[in-house]
Amino acid sequence: MEPTSSAPAVINSFGTQNYLITPAALAFKEKPPSDIGNQKWQLILSGNVVTNIVEIDGLNAQMQIQPDPTAAIKSAVSAYSIPEPSNRGYLHYYFQVEQYTFYARLGSIFDKDHGYAEFGINSWQPAPYLQITLPANKNIQTLGNIFQGFLINATIKDKDAELYKVTYQINLLGKIIIVPS
Repeated sequence: MEPTSSAPAVINSFGTQNYLITPAALAFKEKPPSDIGNQKWQLILSGNVVTNIVEIDGLNAQMQIQPDPTAAIKSAVSAYSIPEPSNRGYLHYYFQVEQYTFYARLGSIFDKDHGYAEFGINSWQPAPYLQITLPANKNIQTLGNIFQGFLINATIKDKDAELYKVTYQINLLGKIIIVPS
């Protein structure tokens, strides 16, 4: 895979994916949510992605890592008896982000000739959030801040090496959104 300078390489080949999802604790004397749709959740996603960026000399690469929170959300739906829309065609599971922290680091590299090489993760930030529009009782509601992964900027300086894996941890606080198609 060779990223370009104009658009990030979208990485969705995962070596491992892990998740933890749990209702967020209430502050002392905070009122509980009026319904399950207003419940805040703590969602943690971690793992590694297979980047396979090879034989690049002097590149600052931008990659978009897109772990899918669907399995985590479905496990919360099952564990906490969250009602799903009754017109149950195909359902889309989203996570609306209120707060976040991300972390990414080099997971695995290979340098064929063992000469000078420089690899690094320079920065990370949320990928542009998705906005979805929901019809709700004759009113149209638009929801923003829908999780779409995160962007990392990496330095790769070696013509005979490979940036094979990047590991990550994502901590999100927000709401579960379930939308029928």
